[in-house]
Amino acid sequence: MPEADSVRAFVAVEIPDRVKDEVVRLVSHFSHKGYPVRWVGRNNLHLTLAFLGENPPEFIARVEERLAPVAAATARFEMSLKGVGVFPNERSPRVIWLGIEQGRAELTALAQRALKELVTIGFIPERRPFSAHLTIGRVREPLPDVRPILERPFASPPFPVSELVLFRSFLRPTGPIYEALGRYPLATGH
Repeated sequence: MPEADSVRAFVAVEIPDRVKDEVVRLVSHFSHKGYPVRWVGRNNLHLTLAFLGENPPEFIARVEERLAPVAAATARFEMSLKGVGVFPNERSPRVIWLGIEQGRAELTALAQRALKELVTIGFIPERRPFSAHLTIGRVREPLPDVRPILERPFASPPFPVSELVLFRSFLRPTGPIYEALGRYPLATGH
């Protein structure tokens, strides 16, 4: 059970509104089909690089100190989304996601640099390696056939990734609410 003053937080990259609009159109198509999935709301669409869990405010302050230099040492890059997938597999999908096409290597490297820094202040990362994706839904009960979801085409235009964001997450019965605690600009190339 988390302490009363603990902060539930994660490090992420935001996606621009125009791309969110396209994702919402895709999710709307799926939700009209009646799949037993809790779809991610427009305001909560982001690419998580590290879920930090519940931590005391002092730890979050140290996280903030570590993210600025990581971001400043990383050049801005372009990214695009393409394709629908599921975790852990098609037989028992739990998470529905969109893949990263352009910018996958850069996003993965950014996540790895952030995790490497956070480990120095006591963060214990997940055992499984970082997998670049945008979660769009969480499956509530077994899906008899996930193929119509996986076969639905999706591709976004490229968009700039220009900052890391440290978010605080407030869990509510209606779904989580996210608040940006800090924004850390990536380096501009010359």
